[in-house]
Amino acid sequence: MASAFAYYEAGRYAPAFQEFLRLGKLGLPLAQNMLGYMYDKRQGVKKSYPEAVKWYRRSAEAGFAAAQYNMGLKYRNGFGVVPNDEKALMWFLRAARQGDPDAMNKVGWSHLKGWGVKKNDAEAAKWFIRAAEKGQPDGQSYAGDMHYAGRGAPKSYKEALKWFRRSAAAGNANGQNNLGKMHYYGHGVKKDLREARKWFRKSALQGNPGAQYSLAWMYEKGEGVKASRRTARDWYRIAVIEGNAWAKRRLKVLGR
Repeated sequence: MASAFAYYEAGRYAPAFQEFLRLGKLGLPLAQNMLGYMYDKRQGVKKSYPEAVKWYRRSAEAGFAAAQYNMGLKYRNGFGVVPNDEKALMWFLRAARQGDPDAMNKVGWSHLKGWGVKKNDAEAAKWFIRAAEKGQPDGQSYAGDMHYAGRGAPKSYKEALKWFRRSAAAGNANGQNNLGKMHYYGHGVKKDLREARKWFRKSALQGNPGAQYSLAWMYEKGEGVKASRRTARDWYRIAVIEGNAWAKRRLKVLGR
C-alpha cells in the first residue's frame, strides 16, 4: 500500500493505479476506494463512472466509510448509476454512523430538503450539529443557520454565533457571510459595521453572491466604509455574474 501511495503522491498515476488494482483485487477496501476515485478523476486510467461505482461499491460493502460516502454521491448525482435519493441517503447514513462528518452533513441536507426521506427539520438540525461538532465547516454554518432561524433547533443567536465563528475561522464562505450578517445586524454580538465588512469581503472573495451583494450595499451606502458608487457597482456586477437577482436591481438603480 505504501508504494501505491508513494507513486500517487508523486503524480505517477499509471503505476499507482496498477498497484492499487493489485491490492483492490486482493480485497483491500482502501485500495478499492482509491480505484474508484482514480476512475472518477481519470488518473492513470480512462475515466469511467461505471468502473468507479464498481470499486466504490466493493469498498463500501466492506464497510469503508469514505467509499460509502462516495456511493451516496453517485446516487445523489447520478454518475454511473440511475439517480436515487433513497439509496443515496442509505449510503450517507452508513458513513455517517461511522462518524464521517461529510456524510453527516449530507444526511442533514436530505432531511432538510426531503431527498429520499420526508422533510424533518429536527432531524436535519441534529445531523448538522453532529457534523459541526466533528469540525465540518459546512455543517457548522448550517448548524448556525438552524439555531439562527429556530428551525429544528432552539432559536439562539448565541449558538448561531458560535457555529458561524467556527465555520468562518475554517475559511468557509457561507460561515463568513453569516458571521458578517451577525455583526451587521448586531445579532448575538454588538453591532460592528467594520467587522461585518471584513467578513463579507472574505466571503465575497471566495465567490459568495450574498456576501458580494452585502459588500456592494455597504459601499453604496457608506456603511463601515467610505461610500463609493464605483466600488459598489463593481461588486454588484460580480454578484450578478454569480446569479444574485437583487444585485441586478441595484445596478439598474445606480446606473451601469
